[in-house]
Amino acid sequence: MATLSHNLRTAIDAIKPARAVRDFGVFANDYIWKDDRFYASDGRMSASMPCPKTGPDCMLPGDELEALISRLGEDLTVTHNDEQSVTIRSGRMRGTLQTRSPDAISMLEPDGTLWTEPPPGLIQAMRLARPFVADVAAQPYATCLCLREGAILATTNITLVECACPGLNAPMDKLLPSWAADMVLRCGDGDTSPHGLLTGLILQENYCAFLWQSGLWVRSQLATGAFPAAVVALLAKVAPEQPLAIDRAWRQAYAAVAGISKGIVSIEPERIVGGRGRSQVVHECAPLPLVVPLEGPVHFNPAFASAVAACATHWDLSAYPAPVPFVGDGIKGLIVGRRA
Repeated sequence: MATLSHNLRTAIDAIKPARAVRDFGVFANDYIWKDDRFYASDGRMSASMPCPKTGPDCMLPGDELEALISRLGEDLTVTHNDEQSVTIRSGRMRGTLQTRSPDAISMLEPDGTLWTEPPPGLIQAMRLARPFVADVAAQPYATCLCLREGAILATTNITLVECACPGLNAPMDKLLPSWAADMVLRCGDGDTSPHGLLTGLILQENYCAFLWQSGLWVRSQLATGAFPAAVVALLAKVAPEQPLAIDRAWRQAYAAVAGISKGIVSIEPERIVGGRGRSQVVHECAPLPLVVPLEGPVHFNPAFASAVAACATHWDLSAYPAPVPFVGDGIKGLIVGRRA
């Protein structure tokens, strides 16, 4: 049987990425303990985890609660002194936290009548697409995972990918911001997740939500817009004409050079060349089994090409200097090279 300590620590660990870093007033950086659940929100994203109450509903200061819990022992006791404070004790150490009314925050919750069964490969497809989301971009779609019918799209504007997700029912593009995707991926799915299987999914016009076996849910606003039709059309044509296999030895060699290079890594038939500043790094490789000889070295920015090399099984380097198509297990896409 789960103890109070286990329930409290598990709830805080599960939902703390959704808590606001700063107190914005309307969406405070506090935790809400209400109706046998813990809640957190930053105004864009909300999360909640079951946690049986020990007293009246309350709102607890987030930073102070996390600092106190991290320093207390395993056995916790919680005492609600009145409507303004809570004392948490373990052994000879205790802390008293000032509380507020949970009604001070209007928590955004998913509509429980809208849960649908998620496709079994949703989290895997999201994880596969996540490295291809831009950190910063002028267009919102480039900083999001695009959930659409049967697939997830992502782009850094240098790379563009489509990850297969059979059974994903999203007739219109749903743009899930990268910070929300990171929260979902942190929660995981199945045997690797402390929350068990992903059991529920909601895709609405302006928000989406995810539900796990443990009772944890995450709700996030969606970005406005959609992937441009011209960009989607590029993916429809991805089919390497001269597919070149990427074997394990070559992938490791590229990763070794890219890991200590900055700016450009060049691919040649029998070697990979990189470097930074006044240094050069060369890794000799077995000759590439090229059907069409390369016109010269193929240059990529390793910040983007490393993600491609990590997941692709085949690509067509002969397409360079045009975008290079690549395919892998459940993924296909394009990468734009660089001029030397």
